[in-house]
Amino acid sequence: MTEFLHFLAFCVSPANILYTGLFALAMMYWLTVIIGVFDLDLFDFDLDVDMDVDVDADVDADADTGTSTVGVFHSLLMFFNFGQVPVMIIFTFLALIMWSASLLGQYYIFQNSVFWGLVLFIPNFMGSMIVTKFVTQPFKGLFNKLAEEKEDYEEMIGRNCVVTTSKVDEEFGQAQIETGGSPLVITARTENGEILYKDEEAIVINYDIKTSIAIIHRA
Repeated sequence: MTEFLHFLAFCVSPANILYTGLFALAMMYWLTVIIGVFDLDLFDFDLDVDMDVDVDADVDADADTGTSTVGVFHSLLMFFNFGQVPVMIIFTFLALIMWSASLLGQYYIFQNSVFWGLVLFIPNFMGSMIVTKFVTQPFKGLFNKLAEEKEDYEEMIGRNCVVTTSKVDEEFGQAQIETGGSPLVITARTENGEILYKDEEAIVINYDIKTSIAIIHRA
């Protein structure tokens, strides 16, 4: 217990308090996600859309030099996986790596020095960003796949389907959508007390990605 208290005191010492605070903010965010207060994509953004908003104004400013500040900034963000991995995942790894580097450096080298903590903040940040880029690299494929699935499901809205269970009501049912290949089987529900029976045709009017449930209505 005494060692744990010493560790806590070391974490909140003036030399480490900034890094500990950043990591604590990240942990508080994930706690709110777990209990349902915030969504994972609360601070997320569409990189291409956001960059396009400013690019026209920037082109005029950089016409004489033939360079685009927005283009360079966009490439830099893409390099560090922004717009491809949720911002809070990147921030969490960055905070964890900076925090760990500060604790290890202060314990083994700098002897809890506030001066070196401030001097090395920028080098710590830059080095941690590089490590974070490689740590978050595997997440790119996962979230690209999820984005593709989201687009596929959004395209499903408005398509016809056929009830495959004995019925579909507000609490039970499945349907399938013809795709030209293997039929797409979906978990289906109705609204406003409507009941659809086996082999009836319906139309998908909504789809909840979180629950993977489609809302259908008699065609």
